[in-house]
Amino acid sequence: MRKMLNTAVKIAICSAFIFISNTNAQNIEAAQISEKAKEILEKAEKGDRKAQVEVALLYKIGQDIDKSDTKALYWYEQAAKQNEPNAQNNLASIYLDGDGVEQDFDKAKYWYKQAAAQNLSVAQYNLGLMYYNGLGERIDLEKALVWFEKAANNGDTDAQVMLGTMYYKAQGVARNYDQAILWWQEAANNGNPAAQYNLGLMYYKGTGVNQDYAQALNWYEKAAEQNFTAAFNNLGTMYEKGYGVAQNLDFAKWYFNRACENNHQKACNNLRILSGEEYQQNYRNSDKKQP
Repeated sequence: MRKMLNTAVKIAICSAFIFISNTNAQNIEAAQISEKAKEILEKAEKGDRKAQVEVALLYKIGQDIDKSDTKALYWYEQAAKQNEPNAQNNLASIYLDGDGVEQDFDKAKYWYKQAAAQNLSVAQYNLGLMYYNGLGERIDLEKALVWFEKAANNGDTDAQVMLGTMYYKAQGVARNYDQAILWWQEAANNGNPAAQYNLGLMYYKGTGVNQDYAQALNWYEKAAEQNFTAAFNNLGTMYEKGYGVAQNLDFAKWYFNRACENNHQKACNNLRILSGEEYQQNYRNSDKKQP
């Protein structure tokens, strides 16, 4: 079964973390904050939109400053009104999640659109998710496809995964395995584990490509290197059955166990079957070698 991308909304993060402890630069003691941080805060208060985003992020995460959703919202709003795309994206995400504010899908969509219009790929992806999941209005797969494609063409690997998924499942577009593979390959080459897993599954099943266990193994291993749980389970199956590799039940158990530790129920069942009717409780503590 193909593993779908986690659809949690992404937050754009500004490049620099400058830790401050008060929003009023005039009242901050020198021992509590660096001169550089004072300078950034003063810029924020004078209307510098980049500095405003940094201040908002500090309040949001509550690091070296008292956490305040209200003050984070204030500074994101100040920057967003100045057309700062990262602030617009983050402000949209706050409204989407109802994080410290009343949930408001209309405001979320409005601010995502503002950022997406400035070609911010993360906002384009997030807007696509809203249409894909029908948040605030009915599901609109055609609009989701449009925004995922924009983000994918701007290099967003999560959008590339979603675009491939829509071609694979014929969602808002005619089924096209070639396009699904093309987008998953692009994302996989850029290190996206969901795409790597999906490619592995295509080669394992021979869907849209010639069945190739060696390629399946390769892509499952790449996804597993990034701790993608389902990839561990599928690698366990390949070692259990001897598909593309020499059969090795110890390796199969090791992979099933890794997936089971991450609460993959099918892997837990596979491990129980492979280990006998009664689950070997001491297996986790045994001398296991990683393949």
